[in-house]
Amino acid sequence: AKYRRITQAGAVAGSLEYPECPSGAAPPLVFRAETPGEGATTGSYPFTTGGGVVADRRGHFWCAAARGTRVARLAYGKRDTLARTAIEFPALTVSAAEREETIRQVETRLAKYSTSTFDRSKVPTTRSGIAALFVDLDGRLWVAHTRAESATSSAFTVFDERGAVLFRVTFPARVNSNLPLLARGDDVIVAATDADDVVSLRKYRIR
Repeated sequence: AKYRRITQAGAVAGSLEYPECPSGAAPPLVFRAETPGEGATTGSYPFTTGGGVVADRRGHFWCAAARGTRVARLAYGKRDTLARTAIEFPALTVSAAEREETIRQVETRLAKYSTSTFDRSKVPTTRSGIAALFVDLDGRLWVAHTRAESATSSAFTVFDERGAVLFRVTFPARVNSNLPLLARGDDVIVAATDADDVVSLRKYRIR
């Protein structure tokens, strides 16, 4: 994948290939299904996504490989590693029941296509410990921990620009890691999803 840098005026200011952070983690596996002349679909294998890339508000960026355990701060263009998070985020075990149910859902969805490259043996038994990355208005890195499907709270570890831990916080909500997080000082705004998948904004103050 390639990211384009856009200035505030809307002009393109160079591009960045999706960085492969120095974590030793393989990129996510992709499958494709097709019915010739009727339609096709592609998707990532279950439990192979995670990590992310986010600008650090100081001219560089933080990134973590899809199944990586550590976040690195890299320089644009040079790929120099400026910092790494002080702690690791180990992979989480996927239960046999959850893995089998997830595979069943994928195979059911792909059954309408005549051909498919999906191979159930490639579905891993672990998932990334890193759900998403965010940088707040103070330049701090927020790493969203992957949570269990049944969890009703969401944990984040927050780092400074050198990768040192500032604090860890747990919100009493299912924070949607696919939507932005906004923070400055002790105030944090997150997008939370309830049991009916209704999204709402919640504001917290860190104590």
